[in-house]
Amino acid sequence: MNGFQTRTSGADWADIDDLPCRLDNTEEFGADGKWALYEGNTRCGQGGTGVLRGQWRLEASDTKIIFTYDDYGGEYESTIEKLTETELVYTESTGATDGSQNRKSYTKL
Repeated sequence: MNGFQTRTSGADWADIDDLPCRLDNTEEFGADGKWALYEGNTRCGQGGTGVLRGQWRLEASDTKIIFTYDDYGGEYESTIEKLTETELVYTESTGATDGSQNRKSYTKL
């Protein structure tokens, strides 16, 4: 199960699962620190390979995930809300100046 929500600063979370292009994506977190996002058959954007790769690591007593991407510079921090053997929920900034965030929920296949 994949779930996606969004909110602006101070607002409640709103589901954005109505974007079929996100619901068939697969995100892999390798034990070796490698990360990949595979877009499914329904893609959100045009062009590209449909695969985004990079690295991930846990920081701050396992409360943060730090992502780096092979095709983009910098590090990107996400806050872990829940992490178990079968479920991951984390929030990340959208990069907008209004303080908006996205929440992603994943269940291990």
